[in-house]
This record gives sequence, C-alpha cells and structure tokens, in this order.
Amino acid sequence: MIPLPVNWVAVVLAAVASFVIGMVWYSPAMFGKEWMKELGMSPKDIANMTKKGMKMKGMESTLIKSFIGSLIMAYILAQFLLATLAFGIGDAMLTAFWIWLGFVAVIMYNGVLYEKKTDKWFWMSSLYYLVALLVMAIILISL
Repeated sequence: MIPLPVNWVAVVLAAVASFVIGMVWYSPAMFGKEWMKELGMSPKDIANMTKKGMKMKGMESTLIKSFIGSLIMAYILAQFLLATLAFGIGDAMLTAFWIWLGFVAVIMYNGVLYEKKTDKWFWMSSLYYLVALLVMAIILISL
C-alpha cells in the first residue's frame, strides 16, 4: 500500500492533543495516583527520583519518545481515515474506535494476562488511548 498524502499540520496538532490528554489523564487530579498505585509506585518514589536528579534526565527522554509515538499514531490514524474513506466526524470516530478495540485494547489486555497487571490498570490505560484516538480522529478529519 502506498502511503496517502496527509495534512501534516493536522497530524502534528493531533499528536499534541494526544500528548496533552495524556498529561491530564495521568495527572494526580485524574488517574495518576491510582495508575501509580496499580504499578506499585508511590509519590515518594517519584520524589526520590527527583532528589537523585534522575527524573529530569529520564523524563525529558521519555517525553520526547512519547511525543514521537503520538506523531506516529496520528500519522497512521490519518492513513486509516484516508484508506477507509472516512468523510465525517462520525466515520472518523468509528474508525478510531475499531482501531482501539482491535489493536490497542487487545494488545494491552495481554498485559493483564501475561504481565500480571490488573483489570483496573487495563481500563485506566487503555481508555486513555480510546479518548486520544477519538480526539485525534476529530482533529484529523476536521482540518
């Protein structure tokens, strides 16, 4: 399959939106505390990392890699939207939902089955991707 031409401004904006959603989603005000608890981390662990100077060095690299992942996800979603001839917001959101269900949710649920993560972790983490994909689809189809 030959890649279809995409609106790169929309791809970048969709990636930024996904990144911002993630920052809010995993903040202490939303699911951050529970998510850390599910992973066996505590705010004290984060504080210790900060004291040792590890947080910023590792965090900068993590944030850059995460944003690159968001760019890739937005580009591939744009390709899916073009390939499936999604013309409206409803089509775009339905395509994003099926991508989430068929790929993201199934793969992440393997973390529950094989990595002994909890169902709670699964729902907190995978629903972030559903929301991110839906918002990215809206941005990609609207611009």
